[in-house]
Amino acid sequence: MANAATSVLGSVIGKLAAMLTKKYKLAKKVESEICFLRDELSTMDAVLRMLAEKDDDQIDPRAKDWRSKVRELSYDIEDCIDRFMLNHSHRGSKASYVRKKMQKLKRLFKDEEIAEEI
Repeated sequence: MANAATSVLGSVIGKLAAMLTKKYKLAKKVESEICFLRDELSTMDAVLRMLAEKDDDQIDPRAKDWRSKVRELSYDIEDCIDRFMLNHSHRGSKASYVRKKMQKLKRLFKDEEIAEEI
């Protein structure tokens, strides 16, 4: 189970790093919160990797419970990030100027909602 959690966290951390690229043009507050989340998840990932080296009978039940909760949390975060990235994947359409601006405005509000959820 720990191996699954670490691999998912690695994926989430990579996606958070991708969100920090210029492609997404995030608000500074959102950017700093993503950096904080990425750093926290990196620390959790390190602990999960240490737990993965031990047999289940050597791990405290509380650590097993934490490991399971981190795994579920990582799936939830990844789902939010995927929705965010999908929201930004439609930028190349040939809509009219006004329509593009309206889409951008809608995307901005969606981004704030998704960032808050993450």
